[in-house]
Amino acid sequence: MITGSLPRNIESTTLIPRVVNTPSPILASSILMAINYEAESPLNTFISTTIQSCSACSGEQNVGKIGFTNELIFQQVISQYGGPTIIIFHYTTDRIRSAEIIVNDVFPSTNVTFPIMSRNQNIASLPVSLNLFQGFNSIRIYNPNDYTPDFDRIVVY
Repeated sequence: MITGSLPRNIESTTLIPRVVNTPSPILASSILMAINYEAESPLNTFISTTIQSCSACSGEQNVGKIGFTNELIFQQVISQYGGPTIIIFHYTTDRIRSAEIIVNDVFPSTNVTFPIMSRNQNIASLPVSLNLFQGFNSIRIYNPNDYTPDFDRIVVY
C-alpha cells in the first residue's frame, strides 16, 4: 500500500502481483515448426510408384512400389534455418527394409533401415536427422536393390 501524503486527486493503491500464463517460446516454436508432408501429395514427384489405399494412413493413402528404378521425391520441403533437421518418416512394412535418402540431390545419400512394425501397430515412425538447406528442399527416397517401405508422410521439425 502506498502511504504518506498524497495529492488530493490520487487515491492510495494496493499493488497485487499477477501471474500471467504465457507459453514458453521454446515450446511454441517447436509446435509451430512441425510441418506435415503427405507422401501422396500432388506436389511430390512419383517415378513409377503407386498411390494406394491405406485406411490407417493419415490421408487414407500412401505411396508404395518404391525401389529398383522407382522413386518418391518429396518436393518443397521447407526448413526455416537449414542444417541438421529431425524428420519423422511414417511408413508401413511387412519386414525390415532400407532406403537411400538424399536431400537436394547432394551426395552422399543417407542409408536408413526401417524396422518391422509391431503386430499391434498400424503405422510405424522413424526419426531421421538430415541436413536441409534453408528454404525449399527435395527429399528423394529410393533403393536400387530392393523395395523400400510404403510411405504415408513425413513430419519436419
